[in-house]
Amino acid sequence: MRKNIFLIILLAMIFVFVGAMNNSAKAEDDPVELLKNSKTPVHLHSLAEGDVLVHEWLLDDLVCTYWHGIYPPWLYCTIWHCVAVLNYGGPNLDPGDKLRIEYVEGHDSVWVLVEEVTVTLKLVREAEPFDTMYVEFSGGSDPDSVYRALNEPICPWWHEVYPNWCVWWHQEDIVGGGPIQTCKVIIINGEPWHVIDVATDILVQSIGDPTVPTMTQWGVIILVVLIVGSAVFIMVRRRKATVPA
Repeated sequence: MRKNIFLIILLAMIFVFVGAMNNSAKAEDDPVELLKNSKTPVHLHSLAEGDVLVHEWLLDDLVCTYWHGIYPPWLYCTIWHCVAVLNYGGPNLDPGDKLRIEYVEGHDSVWVLVEEVTVTLKLVREAEPFDTMYVEFSGGSDPDSVYRALNEPICPWWHEVYPNWCVWWHQEDIVGGGPIQTCKVIIINGEPWHVIDVATDILVQSIGDPTVPTMTQWGVIILVVLIVGSAVFIMVRRRKATVPA
């Protein structure tokens, strides 16, 4: 019996050790590993064609959508393909949804948790220097707030994501009136900027595969089963020992 317990403990420790080794294995230039080990949320910009409308920006059908990494800088311009969805918030894209996204160049995938959904503009400065930047709506993911920001002159604030993180821009006007869409010119911080793209952005954080236990989890499961089984075995033996012959 003791030999069997020792073998089970050894097997559980091997599972835990192998799982830990897999989790610690890093390739410094691998985008999948960079995303997995990112300490801050990763910003992904939808590559869906066309302007964002209030019923489109929630993205009813996520599978087969493509996303462009814009933050952190070391994930800028990486392209990701959504291949699976665990959607707990409803039929649309919401915070709390879990996506499996595949790096298109390497075909490796990672599960991510959607922490926030917002809308982002890709802008080019109308005058020299002709800088390009991505700015995201700072009012969160409430559809009504997003709709007003894109269609009404409410003077929203936009948060720069790329290239200069955390610079704030105040929208003062939409040349020719709203809504904000491709080829419009908006005035922010007193400067005219040309709208190149309006699209959904998501902030995601890497998570383990929610559909299967990891090797580490299997090791923990085995240890728990072993502890419970051992406790039951000891209790049964003690009870038998106290029963008079």
